[in-house]
Amino acid sequence: MIQGDEQIQGLVAYERKEGWIHIHLVESAPWNIKGKVFLGVGPHLFAIACQKSFELGFEGYVTFIAKTKLLEHYQRTMNAGLLNPRTRQMILDTEAAEKLVATYF
Repeated sequence: MIQGDEQIQGLVAYERKEGWIHIHLVESAPWNIKGKVFLGVGPHLFAIACQKSFELGFEGYVTFIAKTKLLEHYQRTMNAGLLNPRTRQMILDTEAAEKLVATYF
């Protein structure tokens, strides 16, 4: 949510694993996808999961399964690593997580 505005701009669903956070779903609100009323909603949602990972002592580690068309985008914009090309599992390590948290918090 935007401070002073109760409208939800996006959501992230994640799960605590043993030593990391796994994101199950990241979705920006429809008005933040094509017309982009607000920029950076998607990366901010990933930053929320990274922050939780740091809070739990997991050093920022976050994993997620990317849509095929977004693999290169996540590598380029968030410095995500590709753990398994077959399953499209990606990882945000400590360095990538620190950058996201510093940018969005």
